[in-house]
Amino acid sequence: MANWILFGILWVQGYLYYVAFPKDPRLLKWIVFGLLLLETVQTMMWTQDTIEAFITTFTDPNVFNIVRTVWFSIPFLTGLIACISQGFYCYRIWALTRSKYAVTLISMLALGQFSAAIAVAVQTQRARLLTRLLSRNGSLASIGIWGACSFACDITIAVIMTYNLRKRSTAFKNTHRIIARLVRLTIEAGCVTGHTTSRHYSDPAVPTRASALL
Repeated sequence: MANWILFGILWVQGYLYYVAFPKDPRLLKWIVFGLLLLETVQTMMWTQDTIEAFITTFTDPNVFNIVRTVWFSIPFLTGLIACISQGFYCYRIWALTRSKYAVTLISMLALGQFSAAIAVAVQTQRARLLTRLLSRNGSLASIGIWGACSFACDITIAVIMTYNLRKRSTAFKNTHRIIARLVRLTIEAGCVTGHTTSRHYSDPAVPTRASALL
């Protein structure tokens, strides 16, 4: 239910973006549309698995242990969506700072988390069962690298964006208000994504809980 609520909010945000910024470059519009499409595919696959688990095969004792399409909808699509989003922020940071070091660091972390997500997807598909996946040290290492790189990338983006936006604060009230709002939104988004990532991938009970992957 929460996933569908957030999915609806996402589409409203997408609609508001196209209404508010009709003159944005076509490439940016296609990136936003692509992300919305990927999120739609992910939500549809997750919904199909949920219906199958709770309605179609609810009498099966291993109903929550079977991988189904989780290997594609969770690790692969989550990593791909995150990589595209982080790449977009990387472009914005380059336009804002012209710092090769910042862009290189963010790019390496984004590609690192996506590579680890692909590894987790392959391992999940081969394992067939979530408990079998989480009982292997190699799988736990891949999940840990995926989470660590994603967490570090989100926090790095938030810190760099906040620092450079604050440097551009002016004495003009309207401009200062806009920059302050951008800083606040950047910090809030960075804290939420960073906390969520760290909570999911640093759970000490990961080896015994199949739900940690989700």
